[in-house]
Amino acid sequence: MLCKVWRKARYARVAETVVVQPERVRRVVQPAEYEAVAHEVLVRPQQVRIREIPPSYGTVARRVVVREGSTSWHRVHIPRHCQD
Repeated sequence: MLCKVWRKARYARVAETVVVQPERVRRVVQPAEYEAVAHEVLVRPQQVRIREIPPSYGTVARRVVVREGSTSWHRVHIPRHCQD
């Protein structure tokens, strides 16, 4: 006499290596790469010149009429004089 026995199913993970696409070789031409290089070039050597310019001083005053009947001294600015 045969009896039926119920057993749970057993599962297992199996790893397989499968080729999805075959190996291909493709020729790619890449353009040449250039770079900019900066060099410091001496055009003319350094020159130092020392010139002694004697100072010139002068005081200039003018008489101006402030009010009718009276006079006073007024300081006047001379352009390009005594500049640092």
